[in-house]
Amino acid sequence: FIDKKKGEEYLFWLLGTKFEPIDKTPQLIELSYKKLLSAFEKLFWFSYRSNFDRISTTNFTSDSGWGCMLRVSQMLLAQTLYKHLEAIQKEAQLISCGVSNDWTNVHPESHGELEILNNFVDCESAPFSIQKFAIKGQKYGIKIGEWFGPSIGARVIVDLVRKSEFNNTLECIYCEHQTILFDQIKEKTFKHKDLNKSLLLLLPVKLGIDSVNREYMDFLQRIFQFPQIVGIMGGIPRFAFYFVGYNGKRLLYLDPHTTQPSCALEQNFNSYHCNLIRSINIEIIDPSMNIGFFCANENEFDDLCKRLKILSNEDPIHCCISIVDSKTTQHIQQSNLILEMDGNLSNSTDHGADSWARSSLWHSTCNDKQQNNLDQQTLIDNQANSSFEYLTFSSAPKIEQVQSLELEKQIKSNRSNLLDSDLEVINDQQQNNNHYEEFTDDFLSDAIIL
Repeated sequence: FIDKKKGEEYLFWLLGTKFEPIDKTPQLIELSYKKLLSAFEKLFWFSYRSNFDRISTTNFTSDSGWGCMLRVSQMLLAQTLYKHLEAIQKEAQLISCGVSNDWTNVHPESHGELEILNNFVDCESAPFSIQKFAIKGQKYGIKIGEWFGPSIGARVIVDLVRKSEFNNTLECIYCEHQTILFDQIKEKTFKHKDLNKSLLLLLPVKLGIDSVNREYMDFLQRIFQFPQIVGIMGGIPRFAFYFVGYNGKRLLYLDPHTTQPSCALEQNFNSYHCNLIRSINIEIIDPSMNIGFFCANENEFDDLCKRLKILSNEDPIHCCISIVDSKTTQHIQQSNLILEMDGNLSNSTDHGADSWARSSLWHSTCNDKQQNNLDQQTLIDNQANSSFEYLTFSSAPKIEQVQSLELEKQIKSNRSNLLDSDLEVINDQQQNNNHYEEFTDDFLSDAIIL
């Protein structure tokens, strides 16, 4: 599933880190794969859970079938908090003794990983729990049990961070209309007299109409090489994924569509990490997505903007992120292009960017059938796990070429059916599950796991 024409058979990028063997010998290739897998396993993975505390006054005790974008939002936020705490500890050590550690080999507990995960456990008291995400979604017209789109997920992240203890050290900004207001962000984040904050930028983008325009492929690949990238919230119709890197024309991602029982964090720590690397062709993902950038300090923010400007100069048409300074702020205001500093929904919303999630066709709205849905979802998950093709490191270290043309046709057909059904209201939850299972079987037949 690689682009052999460019000689990138063994080149992978994972959240700004490059993995490529220094030589194409089998031993070095396998070593490079193992390093990639080791780094991938350290990422936070949040999947569907069952048997957790009820969400508000509803009967929902599982997010199976509807909470995938909420889980993707949690993954991006958790990765941001990991980098944020890493930056704080490094800065403290630099101040105290002028020495910084290599955190890549630190045991998870010593780096505050458990501390981070405690913020995401499935109970309403945790600041970033599934309950908090679902309840906050109501602010934007999303009922509990309904799907989020990537832009709503990003807005909820902003709201929850600003009401958490991290608000004192982490500025979270939603940039509407794919625009970074350079001066305003610097003033709000890095110009405090007493304390300069770290920065999480969330940028919703739309890279095509029905699918990603292939002209944007280089843009997506390039931003995964930025050291500030913390992932992309996106997916395909009815499936949200957390994109974390790429190899050739395929994006690497974490998939939340596995139902695990809710349990105490100490009982099953490994259930928050995944050792299976999945990938998907860039050209068949939905064009609506949300990009996350984390900047630990002002220098990193300047570096991010510099990289984006270089990318824009090289390809001004397909670099879809704009950087605007104070000289053009007046034009921005006249165009009703505003920065979401206060977390409120502006008059110029971008809900339309969530094209793959706007239909109510697959919303889980029947609370009394939740347990039946959960049982069927568990069956689907078990079938899915046996449907993947595995590449093990004990076998010959090579990546198999997989044709995705048929999958692309299937997804385009399903996307067309989805758009045609936007005005329909389906109350039969069993029909909902049948649609989900059929599409799952079609999609997983071509998925790849390393």
